[in-house]
Amino acid sequence: MQRLTASTKQIQGLEEGLTKALQHYLYYYRGVEIPTIYTYISGGDYDYPVQFADSVMLIGIDNYLGKDFKPYVSDGMPAYRISRMTLEHIVPDCMKVLGKITYPEEVPGNNLLEQMIDAGKRLLFVDAMIPLTEDRLKIGIQKNSTTGL
Repeated sequence: MQRLTASTKQIQGLEEGLTKALQHYLYYYRGVEIPTIYTYISGGDYDYPVQFADSVMLIGIDNYLGKDFKPYVSDGMPAYRISRMTLEHIVPDCMKVLGKITYPEEVPGNNLLEQMIDAGKRLLFVDAMIPLTEDRLKIGIQKNSTTGL
């Protein structure tokens, strides 16, 4: 509980990041309704850390308690997913969900190229909403995993 309280205080600093991202959203999509954002304790709903319903965005803050949060390991989460469960991933995750709402997944055929284009549209959306955010956060890779490429 103490860890969750400390993270709740840090989340207040994320308001600026979400505000800037939503300002970009309003710039590109004039006249759209900005979602009301709530944080909550999901109780281990790791598959959907950010959810969107109607005009409400829900952020499960217990999905962003850091890489060294022991319950993630005891719950059987793979290491690659645990590495993404940090506060710096909240804004990119929110924009990914907003991108899925703005550009719903088309049912692509079995053509790999169609699937790549569909995924690229949403990635371009995220990049436009949070242009100053590191690309590694937008695509979900670790800081040192691209060393040597």
